[in-house]
Amino acid sequence: MFVSFALLLPFSICLVCTLVFFFKRHRDTTQQLMLLLDVLCAIFFFVDSVLINASSESYGWFSVICLSGVRQFLGPILLPVLLLFVRSMRRTNYYSWTTGFWFIPAVMLGSICFVLVALMGLENASVYFQETLSPEGPTGVYATSLIYRVHYLFSTDIYGFVMLAEMLYLIGYLVYLMVHTGYSPRSLLKILHTGGSVPVVNLLSPVLILFLVFTGVRLGVGRSFLLSHLAFAATCNFCMGALILVVNFLALFANRSPVTLRMLRSPLSMADSNKKYHYAAENEGNKSTPIEGMNALSYAELVDGFKALVMVERVFLESAITIEDVSMRLHSNRTYVSCMISKEFNMNFRDYMSSLRIDYAKKYMKSHPAATQDEVAQASGFNSASTFNKKFRQVEGISPRQWQINN
Repeated sequence: MFVSFALLLPFSICLVCTLVFFFKRHRDTTQQLMLLLDVLCAIFFFVDSVLINASSESYGWFSVICLSGVRQFLGPILLPVLLLFVRSMRRTNYYSWTTGFWFIPAVMLGSICFVLVALMGLENASVYFQETLSPEGPTGVYATSLIYRVHYLFSTDIYGFVMLAEMLYLIGYLVYLMVHTGYSPRSLLKILHTGGSVPVVNLLSPVLILFLVFTGVRLGVGRSFLLSHLAFAATCNFCMGALILVVNFLALFANRSPVTLRMLRSPLSMADSNKKYHYAAENEGNKSTPIEGMNALSYAELVDGFKALVMVERVFLESAITIEDVSMRLHSNRTYVSCMISKEFNMNFRDYMSSLRIDYAKKYMKSHPAATQDEVAQASGFNSASTFNKKFRQVEGISPRQWQINN
C-alpha cells in the first residue's frame, strides 16, 4: 500500500499544485514557469509510475510510446525549464538566445527514439522494451541488430550523460547563487527570529539541490534496479514529492524578496495586507501620508526588505529596474516605497539607484583599471556609457576617466 502511494505521490502533488497556480489570479513570470514545471513533472512522474508498476509480459502501445520518447524528451527538458525558473526568481535576465540550446538535446533524443521505435514496429518494440528492462538486458536479435543497438545507446548512455551534465550545471549554478547572496547556515536561522529576513532564493536553492541529488540517484541506479527494489523507488519518490511541495510553496513568494517568518506562516494573508496598503495610498479622502498610515512593524519590514534588495541582491545593477519592480518584490506599492526611500535616504528612487551605481562603478574601476567606459557602465547597471558619464559628472564634478587617473 505504501509503495503504490509513494510511487504516485509526486504525480499527485504536481497535479494539485498545477491546479493551485492555474487558478491563481495574478501570476508573475516565475509563477508561470512554476505552473509549466508542475505540468511537465506531473506527466513525467505519471509515466514513471506507470512503467514501474507495469507487470505484464509485454508492453502495450501506451507504454511503448512512453518509453520510446516521452521519457527521453521530458527528462532533459525539465532541467532547462527549472533553470529558467531559478533565473526568474533571482530577477536576472532569465531568458536569452543561448538558452534555446538547452532544449536541443531533449528534442533530438525524443525525436530519434520516436523514429527508431516507428521503424521497429509495435510488436517488436514491445518485446524489446521488456528485455531492455530485465536485469540481463536485450538478448538475441535485440542485442545485435543495428536499430535496437542505436536506440539502446540513445535511451540509456546518451540520455544519462545529458541528464547528468544538466544536473551538474544546475547544482553548480545554485551553489553560485547561494554564495553570491551571502548564504550561510546562520543566515537561514535569521528567519526564525522576529524581523529576520532572507532572500527567497536562499531558501529555494538547498531544496532544489536535494531534489537534483535524488533525481541523480534514481538515474544512476537504473530502471532495472528500481523495478526489483520497489521500496527504494517508493522512498525516493516520497522524498521528491515532499521537495516538490516545498518548491511550490516558495514559488508563492516569487514576487516578494526577502521573506520573513511571518510571511511563511500565513502566505495567503499577504494579499489582504497588500489590498490594505493600496487602499491607504489610493483613497483620496485619506489625509494621512502613506508612511503614517503604516504600522511600525510593516514599515520596519519594508525598510529591511529594501535594504536586503540593495545590499544582498544588488538590484541597482539591473539597468531596467524600476520602482514598480521593487514595490512588487516587497509586496507593497509604489507610493509607500517612494515615501520610505525619501524618508530614509533623503532622495528619490532614481537618484538613490544612481548613487549606488556610481559607488559600485568606483570600486569596479579600481579593481578593473583596464576596463573601458562601456564595460564599467554595463557592469554598474547604467543603460549606456553616455548616461554613466553624465551621472558621474553630476555627482563627482569630473569625468570617470579623470577620477580614475586621480585615484
